[in-house]
Amino acid sequence: MERTLSYAVETETGAKICGSTPLNGCVHVRVPIERARLKKVSATVDLKIPDTARIFQNGYQNWTYSPEYDRTGRTRGLKHLPFFLRGAFHLNRYGDYHFVKYPYKKGITHGESWCYFRDGERFLLIGSLDETPGYTLFSYDANRGVLSIERDCKGMKVDGELAAFDLYVAEGTENEVFDGWFREMDVRPLTDKPLVGYSSWYNRYQNISDAAITDDLCGAKALLKPGDLFQIDDGWEPAVGDWLVPDETKFPNGLRASADAIHEAGFSAGLWLAPFVCQKSSKIVTEHPDWLMKHDGKPWSNGSNWGGFYSLDIDNPEVVQYVEKVLDRVLNEWGFDLVKLDFLYGAAPFGTETESRAARMCRAMRILRIPFLLTRDTVHEGEKPLRTYLGPRYTDGVSDHLPILLEWPAPT
Repeated sequence: MERTLSYAVETETGAKICGSTPLNGCVHVRVPIERARLKKVSATVDLKIPDTARIFQNGYQNWTYSPEYDRTGRTRGLKHLPFFLRGAFHLNRYGDYHFVKYPYKKGITHGESWCYFRDGERFLLIGSLDETPGYTLFSYDANRGVLSIERDCKGMKVDGELAAFDLYVAEGTENEVFDGWFREMDVRPLTDKPLVGYSSWYNRYQNISDAAITDDLCGAKALLKPGDLFQIDDGWEPAVGDWLVPDETKFPNGLRASADAIHEAGFSAGLWLAPFVCQKSSKIVTEHPDWLMKHDGKPWSNGSNWGGFYSLDIDNPEVVQYVEKVLDRVLNEWGFDLVKLDFLYGAAPFGTETESRAARMCRAMRILRIPFLLTRDTVHEGEKPLRTYLGPRYTDGVSDHLPILLEWPAPT
């Protein structure tokens, strides 16, 4: 079926450039802009779907409720929560709520970076090929049969050619459309095998210690196979953000001893980290207040976990050096094979007039030596390559928040 993408680029001076192009295969919309600040970059597509179709919109991060919707579905926001709770616990910081306006109407769904429409086994996939100019925001109105697309780039300065949209559009089976998208992005899986193992989080949450991990390791020997993962989750650190030493009360022998014990049991050793955030009671906040990202002169709070936690500012070279030092210690000095990276969205709650929110996130991923979902960066092959969990919304093991599958389909 032939579809047309109608687009418009508006600047703050009132200039507006409009055009249209067929929506099929790889679509690259380029618009010349001279010394202007962007007001809005948007597009629409007439897209009628049958009553039996299902709609999926990729969520901003893994706590974003992202099911398959029917035609009457609507994307959840925070409107159902009392206003004072939203403010007191900074609940709007856990997603895109602070920069995306939610319509709260039946039949309207919203997401970032990619979406699909499924009728039985037939998929229509529309995904971004490059998010660097700004996140690609999708909004589908099933009542009108219109897909709206917008770049998250308001206020950015442009002088030259603007990459308004870079999209991949394909119809076919699930494997056909997604394999085609990944090929266009030159994305290759790290492995095609399910990651099987144990995480201490769902058994003990933060209530872990050397004795508890030793006990769990004994139990894992009866359930896991050699080479499977045994991962120590949140609770090993004195405070979130203070990563260079473990909690001496909980792990008096240090984490090198824990990693060695996991290896001796025949498993890969994993450790939880949230590299771009720190809780309010951490030493990082006390000793390095200049490391915190500021917004309107105040540290940016990402939510209420651990009594409240802040974003670290990756524009500060000392922050970058600290994150690199932490990874070196965990992977090389302590000997862990894998890190579970959490709350990554904290690296980029905002962009600037010269760097989009998404481009900042890409830069954060390069600090971690991981290729972000929608860039063509290559994996840094260091002494021990960084690995993360694989999940249904990630390629090459990259996640924006909590990358783990609670279940894996049984083999057929």
